[in-house]
Amino acid sequence: MLVDSGEFGPGREPTDRRWGDTIFRYCLLQDLDTHGVSFDGAMLSTTLRRVSLYWGLFNTAALIHVRFEKCVFPGTSFRGCSFVDCVFVDCRFTLDNLGGPCTIDDCMLANCSFEDCRFLHKPGARQSIFKSTNRIYGCRQQRCSGIEGIL
Repeated sequence: MLVDSGEFGPGREPTDRRWGDTIFRYCLLQDLDTHGVSFDGAMLSTTLRRVSLYWGLFNTAALIHVRFEKCVFPGTSFRGCSFVDCVFVDCRFTLDNLGGPCTIDDCMLANCSFEDCRFLHKPGARQSIFKSTNRIYGCRQQRCSGIEGIL
């Protein structure tokens, strides 16, 4: 399903917890508090503002020209995703209530930027949420914590 220029927020949320293979193009998703959203579609030139994706499952999703502002990703899993020209501003990649981290694994990140973001890990764990199987090209970070030596 293609959603073109849609705006979503409290009271006007995507149809269900499984966003599935939806294509969001030129959309705005803001002030949403989601739990267990599953997404394997595409986001094109879309903005997510103040969205919490608790236990979100982003598997093989394509995210191109997506802007994430003040989003929180507690225990969210990004696996096999492609991020191209994405911007993350003041986002938090945090632990879920069971202490599980957000994971970014087997993804391709090209020309993405992370500004003022925080990446939290399990206490005592030194491993980044960025797994070694990621392909990272031309990405940059400013004033971020928790990703030292990665970008």
